[in-house]
Amino acid sequence: DQLQLGRHRIEVLPALHTVPAVGFAVLGSPEGAWVFTGDTAPNPALWRRLQALQVHSLVIETAFRNHECQLAAVSRHLHPAALGEELQHLAQGVRVFITHIKPGELDAVMGEIAALDPRHRIQALVAGQVMALG
Repeated sequence: DQLQLGRHRIEVLPALHTVPAVGFAVLGSPEGAWVFTGDTAPNPALWRRLQALQVHSLVIETAFRNHECQLAAVSRHLHPAALGEELQHLAQGVRVFITHIKPGELDAVMGEIAALDPRHRIQALVAGQVMALG
């Protein structure tokens, strides 16, 4: 499904979670698509769709640390190692913003993410951060 807003289109993307969830892609910018995955576990359907888009920025959740990988799996969230596997499906150089990190875990989760393959510019999403669409 898509919604047209001026020159931008918003497309609903598939998510895998314990309750119904979706992600969104904002299309129509000359820079490429801005994508928010929503709460999701590893999701082949999402990556098949994103490979057809020119993704410029990706906001993706990574809720748990690697040692909590079993909890992440049953609650259908990502942990840094799973994030690294998912990002292999993404073109190099995309700006990646991490969201949904559990309280008090920001430094630990971002440290584990920093140890991943540095193909992307990865940073934590900051409360109140504004992203402009071209």
